Amino acid sequence: MSWGNKLLIVFIVFAGMIGYMVIRAIDTPTNLVSEDYYKDELKFQDRIDASNNAEKLDSVQLTQNASTVSITLPAAMKGNNIEGEAYFYCQTNPSKDKHLTLSTDSLITFFNKKDLPSGNLLLKLSWKAGKQNYYVEKSINL
Repeated sequence: MSWGNKLLIVFIVFAGMIGYMVIRAIDTPTNLVSEDYYKDELKFQDRIDASNNAEKLDSVQLTQNASTVSITLPAAMKGNNIEGEAYFYCQTNPSKDKHLTLSTDSLITFFNKKDLPSGNLLLKLSWKAGKQNYYVEKSINL
């Protein structure tokens, strides 16, 4: 076999590998952190302000047992009507994400583990007490 034929085979194999990689790249799902990331970007300063408000308080406590996960808000929230959201964010699979409402007069909120996905999650907790907004992120393993 001449060197020209060998060179032609190398080029054909190379083009085949590139074609295979392009097909694999097209079939690979690309998960976004948020579907509405432009809208979320515009609200990011509000989240920074809410995080700063939460840092002025005691930390949020997460505890879990065999059947429940409890979120304990800082003692400074006592007596306030609290409304917000607990967003359990799965970084590897967006279909496991879970949004739960947080509406309570007490400092402790319980969630049933059966309603939550298992694995390593990031809890994005946002709430409003009075006219102040608060935001905290905590890692949790269920």
